[in-house]
Amino acid sequence: MSDYSIYVRPLGKPGGFSEIITCAELVSEGALFAMLPSTAQKTIKNAIKEDTGAFASVEQVGSDITMRTKGKTSWTNVTAQLTSIVFEIQTEEGTYFIRVPIFDDLLVGEYWFYDNTGLKNLQVRFYKWGTDVTYADLLL
Repeated sequence: MSDYSIYVRPLGKPGGFSEIITCAELVSEGALFAMLPSTAQKTIKNAIKEDTGAFASVEQVGSDITMRTKGKTSWTNVTAQLTSIVFEIQTEEGTYFIRVPIFDDLLVGEYWFYDNTGLKNLQVRFYKWGTDVTYADLLL
């Protein structure tokens, strides 16, 4: 459960969208791998941002949320996507997804990568009430 909630909605003329990716450097692969069952081979499948060396979360705020369509826009809760990084780990037994909060000791240098593709304005609001971010784990 987070202490606050983050909501976004696209504004401006229809047609544009943006993408927000939560990124951070991983302090210890060993500590991350310790959360998984024992197996000889473990590989992190997340993309790495070349300019910073940080891992990008596999869960993102993408065009499905930020696309500006005709008519009135609505608010979308993006707390899970913006307050944690989801790591995709490939093992001999299968694929695992591990959610790590952005202020956890496993991560340093946290930031949001924002890529705009014609969206005039993405309105962001922070609210002082919690959101259960584990619901998003079911969607992975």
